Amino acid sequence: MVAYFFTVLIYFGGGPFYNHKGNNNYAMIFFEQISPFRYASEIMMRVMLNDVPHKDWLLNYYEHTEDKKCLPKLFFFFILCFSISWTAL
Repeated sequence: MVAYFFTVLIYFGGGPFYNHKGNNNYAMIFFEQISPFRYASEIMMRVMLNDVPHKDWLLNYYEHTEDKKCLPKLFFFFILCFSISWTAL
């Protein structure tokens, strides 16, 4: 039950709640930094908008500006979750 609760909290950082410009409280800022879905959605947006002429404008509008940091952060999150799960066994 605790794992489910934390999973729901991490979903908040990557869903429609995280991209409210300028009016995020401290909890939402924290969740958007630790949520793997925020970084996965940025990678997917970059792939989908690859041939769109206004790609840079759209990515800046949605604050997807961490191009080189996304994959290392997703990999770190995977290693962290795998390590915690393996330790729990």
